[in-house]
Amino acid sequence: MRRRPTYLLVFMVSLLCLLSMTSTVTADVVPGDVIDSSNWQKAEGLLPKPVLDWVKRGEFILDIGELDVEDPTKIRSDYVLEAFETNRGKYGIDEDGGVVDKKTGKLAMFMVGFPFSDLDPEDPVVVEKLMYNHLYGQHVYGFFKYRFQLIWVAANGFEREVDCDWQGASMTGFPEAQKLRNSAGVEKYSILVVRKPYDLSGTAIMTHRFFDPTKSDNTFGYIPAIRRVRRMSAANRSDAFIGSDECVDDVNGYDGKVPAFDWKLLRVQEAIIAFLPGVYPFVQNRYGEWSTTKDVKRVIYGYEKEGWQ
Repeated sequence: MRRRPTYLLVFMVSLLCLLSMTSTVTADVVPGDVIDSSNWQKAEGLLPKPVLDWVKRGEFILDIGELDVEDPTKIRSDYVLEAFETNRGKYGIDEDGGVVDKKTGKLAMFMVGFPFSDLDPEDPVVVEKLMYNHLYGQHVYGFFKYRFQLIWVAANGFEREVDCDWQGASMTGFPEAQKLRNSAGVEKYSILVVRKPYDLSGTAIMTHRFFDPTKSDNTFGYIPAIRRVRRMSAANRSDAFIGSDECVDDVNGYDGKVPAFDWKLLRVQEAIIAFLPGVYPFVQNRYGEWSTTKDVKRVIYGYEKEGWQ
């Protein structure tokens, strides 16, 4: 498999899925603050530089809040919470970057919950462990299906919106996965389909992800305009998706194979991160897939408001 260039990651506690939010981000930033061009210095060192520049120019306003649950880990299913203890010290990372059972030394083809409970910044493979936990945040719910939108917004406002469906079947992470036949060693199956607009409707990408860290994804794309299925290389997952600035591997923050990169811990730091004001439960539909409920409040973007600048 072709190795991609080194990717440097800031170690963010928000991605650990194990720690609770604190009510104070730093001594100078507290819930209730509004940070804009008049006081942007308060967010210095807590944001990526491009985002901080937006705040400085008055293009971005930050409403500082806190997650309204005492312990975010408690919103997980019981089997996930139990796995924080049962998986402690059980798994490791092999020389190829795969997750292995320490007792047998073999690839962990099935596990429940997050594989790594203890994350030590001094561990040379701590970022790999962090990223596997991030990916297993998807696996622990098993099968899923949801709709999402890609929205093009320029300085003068809205340009275009593309409506998509993403459906996945994880073969690990939740108890029922142990009953699934998986002789091919598949970690997950996924299908992404564009629903609208008309000129792109029907465009689809199907992926088979394998546990074997040395085995590239099997990815296929369907293009309605030519009525053909194309086999895609692993490198295509970093190509622009339907003319946007996003690529397939950008889904959910990062949806590629962990061993596809060389990872390096830069530092441990506090940061201001975006989150929805509320914790919303998943429910299972009649197909056994997990979905959000109608209680989820829709995000209203600036360009949707009359007089937005």
